[in-house]
Amino acid sequence: MKNESRISYIELLPNNLVRVEVKKDIELEPEDLDENFKIYKSLLGDQKGLFLIVFHEGGQSNAETRAKFANNERAAIKQAEALVINNLAHRIESNFYKNVTRPDHPVEVFTEEQSAKEWLLDIK
Repeated sequence: MKNESRISYIELLPNNLVRVEVKKDIELEPEDLDENFKIYKSLLGDQKGLFLIVFHEGGQSNAETRAKFANNERAAIKQAEALVINNLAHRIESNFYKNVTRPDHPVEVFTEEQSAKEWLLDIK
């Protein structure tokens, strides 16, 4: 079953894999991340998930939203995170998140969803 928030479609797949498809040309706001987090918690309960986040062309986020994306509360529910990116601006932000913020869980950036999914399932 797919859940829909203002910014994305979210579904729980087998192996606690949470697929998040970010809508095209969305400007992410901190409140949007709160809405998504509630959905994640309702899907996972007290378990951690493998997050497959698929970004589409367009869209942007501000510094406050990027900081909230990387906060400890959000990271605590992630066993690993694969970001599927086909946009240079998103790739720069994602590499900053991965290499500078350095979350406690594994994070990789991909251009293909299937490769990202395989990497996540190998982590499990």
